[in-house]
Amino acid sequence: MCFILNFLLNGIKFNDIANESEQLLLNIKNYIDSIDLKKYNHFVFLGFDEQYGVSKEGALKIQEMAIQNVEFHEPLEYRHGPKSTLTEHSIVIINSKDTEEELKLAKELKEFGAKTILIGKNKDIDIPYNDGFESPLKMIIPQYIGYKKALIEGYDPDQPRNLSKSVILD
Repeated sequence: MCFILNFLLNGIKFNDIANESEQLLLNIKNYIDSIDLKKYNHFVFLGFDEQYGVSKEGALKIQEMAIQNVEFHEPLEYRHGPKSTLTEHSIVIINSKDTEEELKLAKELKEFGAKTILIGKNKDIDIPYNDGFESPLKMIIPQYIGYKKALIEGYDPDQPRNLSKSVILD
């Protein structure tokens, strides 16, 4: 089904998103500001389907702005082996599709000592899954983390190292 048709059939209105965004931005800021980002140097993003794309883009934002060690995986793939790299210096951001399995995963990863941030309905950051239409709102989180971490590390987040404003081909 095309994007606009799905958007209209599901009764989602742009105004609803705009009205809720101001409070959401404040909630994101308060939540991220409560984390001592100085002690973290490993960022992992997890998500299924379109949330995988959100996870990949989120990882890139932190990598570009703050020059940090980042990963992005599908949750089951991560559980198979890459989770062995978790330490108390890891933050795992789970872009949830509001499934019970993601809650179990978050609990498991916390047991390995990682800080977990579960993004979903009534989760650490309350952005309910809405067939991917919530994805732009989820992108605010890694951008804010990357911005804050860049400042902590002494980088200028507006001038990422080795990057230009556009790709230059010779």
